[in-house]
Parts: sequence; C-alpha cells; structure tokens
Amino acid sequence: MVTKPIHVVIVAPNQGLALTARQTALNFSTEEPCKIQVVQGDLGEGLEKAQALLTSGVDIFISRGGTATLLAQHLEVPVVEIRVSAMDVLRSMRSLIGTAQHIAVIGFPNICLGLSSVGELVGLKIEELVLQSEAEAREIILSAYQRGIRCMVGDTVSVREARALGMVGYLIESGGEAIQSALQQAIQLVKVQRKERERTALFKAVVDSSRDGIIAVDSQGVITVCNSLAESLFGLDSSSVIGKPVSDALMHPALRKVFAEENHPGVDVIKIQGKSIAVERYPILMEGEPMGIVASFQSVGKVQEYELQIRNKVFQRGLVARATLDSMIARSKKMMEVKEKALRFATLGSTILLSGPTGVGKEMLAQSIHNLSPHRFGPFVAINCAALPENLLESELFGYEEGAFTGALKGGKPGLFELAHNGTLFLDEISEMSLSLQARILRAMQEREVLRIGGSSMIRVNVHIIAATNKDLRELVQKGAFREDLYYRITVLTLYVPPLRERPEDIPPLALHFLHRLASQHPGPNAFTPDAMELLLQYSWPGNVRELASVVERAFFSTREPQIDRVILEEALLPSFPRPDSNSVFSGNGDLKSLEQEAIRKALEEEGFCVSRAAKRLGIDRSTLWRKLKKRR
Repeated sequence: MVTKPIHVVIVAPNQGLALTARQTALNFSTEEPCKIQVVQGDLGEGLEKAQALLTSGVDIFISRGGTATLLAQHLEVPVVEIRVSAMDVLRSMRSLIGTAQHIAVIGFPNICLGLSSVGELVGLKIEELVLQSEAEAREIILSAYQRGIRCMVGDTVSVREARALGMVGYLIESGGEAIQSALQQAIQLVKVQRKERERTALFKAVVDSSRDGIIAVDSQGVITVCNSLAESLFGLDSSSVIGKPVSDALMHPALRKVFAEENHPGVDVIKIQGKSIAVERYPILMEGEPMGIVASFQSVGKVQEYELQIRNKVFQRGLVARATLDSMIARSKKMMEVKEKALRFATLGSTILLSGPTGVGKEMLAQSIHNLSPHRFGPFVAINCAALPENLLESELFGYEEGAFTGALKGGKPGLFELAHNGTLFLDEISEMSLSLQARILRAMQEREVLRIGGSSMIRVNVHIIAATNKDLRELVQKGAFREDLYYRITVLTLYVPPLRERPEDIPPLALHFLHRLASQHPGPNAFTPDAMELLLQYSWPGNVRELASVVERAFFSTREPQIDRVILEEALLPSFPRPDSNSVFSGNGDLKSLEQEAIRKALEEEGFCVSRAAKRLGIDRSTLWRKLKKRR
C-alpha cells in the first residue's frame, strides 16, 4: 500500500525564521515520505494563511510564540511549537551584555521560560513581561518604558511595538536545531495519529460489520461505542449519544436497565417498541478491574432468519439435484407422457407422489422436478425410508439435540427436514415407514415446523415434499398399514413411472447410453451386435433401468471385442449361473423364470445368504430381491 506523504506546514512569524525554516527543510531527512511547506505570517495573518492551506490536506502545522498559540486555538489540525530555549534568548541579547543593566524579555508564555535567573549569570537584571494577547502588547511595553527600561528582547509583536516607542529591540531567533527538533516531533506525532486512525477505522469497521447492534459504556456509565446497527435498531444517532451518560442518551427504560443494573442477566430478551430483542452483556476488564460494559443486541426475528440462512449454506453442499428432464432418456409414448406431466406438476409446488416398480428412475424424476420447481435454488435431500430402522429414520428426518440419547453427537444434529429448508425432500419407499413416524411426517407437512428429538422448541421449515413408492398405497390404507390422512396429503399430484417391460422402445437408447458413457471413460466395446440387442428386448428386466445399467457395465468389462455379442450378454444377465450350450432359454420357451430362480439361489449361497451382496452380484436392488424371495415362499 502506498503511504501518503506527511504534509507539514511551518508558519513563520517573521522573515528570519522563515529563511531558517526553509534552509532547515532542504537539509531535513526522514524515513517517512514528507512534504514541508513554509509560509510567513504573524498572529492573525499566520492564522489566515494556515486556514487557507487546510484544503490541501495539511497533516500538521509548526509555528512559534503567539502565532503557535493562536493556531492551536483555532485549528483542528495539530500544532507543534518551535521551542525557544534559554540559549536562543542569550544569543539574542549578546549585544546588550556589558552595555545595559536592565532589560526586559517580552513575549507570550512559551517565550518567557524563567529567564530572570539566567540574568544573574551574565550580570544583567532581566525582567519577564508575559503577553496573553496581541492587543495588550503595546500597553505592557509602554509600562516597561515608563519604568525606565530602554532595551528588550522578544518575539515579533513585542519587538515591533518596542521599536515604535524608541526602545532597542532584539528579536529572539530560533536556530535550525529548534526547527529540526520541531519537525521530528511533528512527524512522530502524525505517525502516531495515523496509526491511531487506522486502529479506530479498523475497530469501527469490525463493530459496524457485526450482525449485532453494539453499545458500550465506560465505568462512569458514559457511552463510548454505538455501531450503525444499534442506531437503526433503536433509532439512535451515534454522534449524539457517544460521550453522554446512559441516563441522558437512552430513552427506553428496558435499554437503560441493561447498563444500569449490576445484576442484569448476561443473556436476556427485552421488549422495545413491540419488538423482541435478544441481549448479551459482557463486562470490560483491564487487569481484572471492571472498566465498563459492552452489550450486543439482535432482533429475535433476525436471529431466526440468520440461523436458517447459515443452515442452508452449511448443509447444502452435496445436496444438489443433478438430473433434468432433458437428461432422462425416453422414446416411448408412455415415458413422454410422464415427462410432460412432470413438467406441468413442477411449477405447481404441491406434494407429488411418484409410483412404479423399483429401478425405473423415480429419484431421477424427482430431481428433474426439483430443478424445474420454485424450490430449485434450495437443496435436494433424498432418503430411502426402507433402508433404516424406525428409530434411526426418525433421528435422520427430524434431527436431535445434544444428549437426546446414548451416542448422540455433541452439539446435536439437524434433521433432513432442516437440511431441505427452502428446497425439496424426497421420501423414497414411503410405504415402508411406520405408522407412528407417518404421523410425525404428516404434522411436519401440515404445520411446516419440526421438533428435534430431545428438543423443546419448534423449528420452522419450508420444504417441498416428493414421495415415491413401489407399492399400491390404496391397498395399504385398506389394510391399515398406511395412514389414510397422510395418503390424501401426499397424493395431491401423482405420477406413475412404467417398468421397462411396458416400454421396450426405451431399452435400446438406454443400453446405448450406458455403453457409450463407459466407453468414454475406459477402453472397450461401443456397440451391441443385433442378436445381443434382440436379447435385451426379450428380457423382462425385473430390476428395470437400474438392472439394465448394471448388466451393460458387467458385459462391457467382460469382453475386449469392439461389440457386445449375445454370449457375453447372457453371462452378464445371469452371472451366477453357468452359460447353457444353446440360446433356447432366451427364446421365449418358458425356462427363463427357472434360470432366474436358480441364479438367485446360487448368488445367495456364494454370498453367505447376505441379501445386499447377492443383490449387488445379480445387478438388482435389494428390495427387488426381497420381493422375489417372498414369491418363492
């Protein structure tokens, strides 16, 4: 950062001092960039010239005698005085030593420095005559003349008046050393002031940038700080209240009590003009001794607003919907109708239920709807309600406070409703949720507020709900396995996503999409042979799009040929079952189901009957494998 040169102006009351000052300025050197200007003018004339220079950005003035006193009285810019030493006075009266017995030293207080004792050293009687103003100079000098004094030394005004009376007058000259000393003092003073201004500006910036209104008082109850937010919060003017006692500056009794009562609570809520204000109060200590009080104030409504903003920014990372309707590959008439409906529903902002078998892409559709909805600038939070036990699912959805249960994180944890504030919460497989948890979900949707586990205060949330299920919820309602009130709440808008077997036109473009995506990242095949594509169309795809993607990936990494043929695809479709010698099982002769059951049996055996690993080996979702196992029973 470029440092602005220090601008020093020397106001010399007489020509001799002006010449000495200019000569000294030429030879003066300092580490700080410095601009030294010399003007000549005594008393009023000097003041006028100094005032005219203020607009040029003068940092400090230097002058002597009465002119220095006058400048200090009328200017806000600091003034450094050229000190007159006893040696300066003696140097001025050297012509009088041996020729005069009684002389006067006449001038302003900063000229007369107890010189009567100096006279004894040189055999002179020195009388000190102190001026307080230019107007009384003539009268004091006339009185000295009448007492028989005919010689004097003094400042410019005194010498001028003495000579007018016929007295011998010698001007006290300041040497270059005194001017140089004044320059050094002036530069040091400006450096200190600049540093202080920097600290003050930094302090003000920090205080004004605070989200809290801040008022501080000293040990006498006088206001020392009032930032801009406190001004707007309480209708104050900092320039009017700073420096005044709390009792005079703060009109509202509740605000005065914050500073007046020693036992006022450290944290409190006060009411001012119908607004609830949160207050935090801290003592100002210096070496353990109380030096005052600082209090921060914030509107309770603002506190809640900031909390929600911060919560969104902190937890929004990763909670992003990446899919769009354009990224959903569809050629069939049924899926084109689904996309058209989704586009229409997205703008409405109502709760949406997506139904359809596992693996059809319900979450991808939910993301696409979110990215078209009014909530698209908020987070997208998804959870599979079948993946967690009831107690864990509840804590994930609603969060918990510190100490709510054994193992709870220190500081607590926000729930998914909070994380999805101003965004979308996707509840996949909502049919698997317990009835008691369904009741909490319904309340959260209706009241738009949630209560953390172990919490005592409600948290306002604005969340768009998209639910998904692979079961018939109406049938579950009739059986008492799903709440009727929640059913009506989530079925405001419904979308059915058909399985792949009902839209075979989508199989080829989807398979090619998955293949080309793999080929863009790894060396391998980038096409299917015609008989392989025919096999893709014949297969029933119980795992739907998810299974198709898994089969294509398995086939891709199983061959080094430029194309995936039927043989490779058969192995990819049933990875746990030995490949038959003929292709008849895939030709519609009714044996495919038994092969599928055998593949499931072998996958379970080889994975130690772990359903999750067996489902991964088969390339289907765990819930799909569970349903197939239930059918076998």
